[in-house]
Amino acid sequence: MKKVIAMWGGKDIGKSSNILALAKEMIRVYPGHRVIHCSMPIASLSIDFRLILEINNKTFAFESMGDPNSGLNKRLPEIIRLYNPDVLICACRSKGYTVTDVENAAANMGAEIIWTTPYQCAIDQMILNDLKAKHLLDLMVNLGLI
Repeated sequence: MKKVIAMWGGKDIGKSSNILALAKEMIRVYPGHRVIHCSMPIASLSIDFRLILEINNKTFAFESMGDPNSGLNKRLPEIIRLYNPDVLICACRSKGYTVTDVENAAANMGAEIIWTTPYQCAIDQMILNDLKAKHLLDLMVNLGLI
């Protein structure tokens, strides 16, 4: 079954940074990946991006812009229509219409949603982002999504 992995939470807690770390980890771990689309040069991926990867004949869509008024309600349906992803990884807030946007996207895909949040602590946030990326990748592998 298709999945949506929704990185949700309040403002400025690292949702997009976690999605970026996951994208980079998947690119590193799966050197045979194919880039179907990237909103910027792949070598210079930064916080606000869209990336579509093919790994092991499955399509993974990353959409890191999930703030209110960012057009998430238009971008997610566009990703589904253009790329028909097996796994959609996106950011959203913890309440309000961005959550509804993710729920609607999952319904349109016939997908289940895995809700997750960034790790937060006073220590080096980059270490936590990288660790979260590895945990999410491990989760996807164990669920048979890759």
